[in-house]
Amino acid sequence: MQAGGCGALGNLADNDDNDDNTVKVAAEGGIGAILGAMRGHPESEEVQAEGCEALWILVVNADNEVEVAAEGGIGATCNALLQSMKSAGAEDAVKRAMALKNAHTVSIKEHGQRLLDALKKI
Repeated sequence: MQAGGCGALGNLADNDDNDDNTVKVAAEGGIGAILGAMRGHPESEEVQAEGCEALWILVVNADNEVEVAAEGGIGATCNALLQSMKSAGAEDAVKRAMALKNAHTVSIKEHGQRLLDALKKI
């Protein structure tokens, strides 16, 4: 159910030619809901993949990008990568979500070493 919710929020946000829906989804608490699902189901590859995909869609908007980082989205995507390395689909979605181009340096430093250590094991 959580994976479906993340997917639905991503689809709603992606369903227009501009970023009006991405702004609306974020304004209604969509970012927090997605991150909450990811945190609540860390072992579910499907939830992690759908959550990362939805975040990727939402961060097209610069304000959403800042909100995702501020709400712990970088750590959530790092955790998703660590938990989902055995699934190529989930790993792909996580890598895309990790491409937050203006991510906060402090958050990256906090989680970066764990990510690098895990990637070395692949």
